[in-house]
Amino acid sequence: MKKAMFVLNPESGNQNFWNQVEDIIGCLILNEIVNHVDVTYTEKQYDAKKATESLKYGQYDVIVAVGGDGTINDVVNGIIKSRCKIPLAILPVGTSNAFATALGLPSSKAEFCSMLRSFNTKDIDVGKINGQYFISTAAGGMGADISYKAASDTKAIFGKKAYYFEALKSFPKQIFKSIKLYFDSEEYTAKTDTVTFYISNAGGIAGNKQLHADSGMNDGLLNVAVFQKMPVFSFARAFWDFLRGRPVEHPRVRCFRTKKIRIQNLDASPVPVNFDGEMFGTLPIEVSCVPKAVRIVIP
Repeated sequence: MKKAMFVLNPESGNQNFWNQVEDIIGCLILNEIVNHVDVTYTEKQYDAKKATESLKYGQYDVIVAVGGDGTINDVVNGIIKSRCKIPLAILPVGTSNAFATALGLPSSKAEFCSMLRSFNTKDIDVGKINGQYFISTAAGGMGADISYKAASDTKAIFGKKAYYFEALKSFPKQIFKSIKLYFDSEEYTAKTDTVTFYISNAGGIAGNKQLHADSGMNDGLLNVAVFQKMPVFSFARAFWDFLRGRPVEHPRVRCFRTKKIRIQNLDASPVPVNFDGEMFGTLPIEVSCVPKAVRIVIP
């Protein structure tokens, strides 16, 4: 039997997961999959990181992150900082859950308990951005602030649709804007008028599995998409295809894979960057792939 630490974000998803979590903990204990559970609740960003960054090797057999990509991000940063090497199990109850979706992780009680009973693990890459780590996506430019601008109560009611509501509010104000950026990587080096960019670790880009569909989460590479300045209607169509998981075919959209990339703002105004749906900071950034940095429990 195992000793487990649950890290719960009460603000994740539709907030209707409390009964599910109680059922899962009961299932794990009654079926003698675990014999001890400690629970930590988060109130704000970085609480999950603080809860896990001082853990020691062997202190727990498994850490269970209950939340969305932001919660998982915090837990992963804590695990890496602590060097505890404790396997991470993920119960996806957030709004987007891009990382869990890419790994095919279960959310039902029966499947989750079965996964912990089998306890198969996989070492997964993470992205590193200016000394911090992300598990799914880093982004900048137009639309990059949608995930953290969408109010938590709106996400609780509407789920993923909350992002589309925020997009409808934000895009008309931003769609004519571009920023002069410098991209520096082995595969792509250019100064370009850019509308938005995405860097993804989680299979495809930002949940779009059609882009780099052959990429894995332990291949040592990041997936990058750069949307250059283009006519408004061309951008709207290309970006809509991108968000809906369709192939993006346009000469002003550059998609490539890399181990490391540096992005610098050539304009005076600051360019916000987010990672895993949370505000990170502003450009410049240096992003690299850290191979097999965290061990994940998988089906």
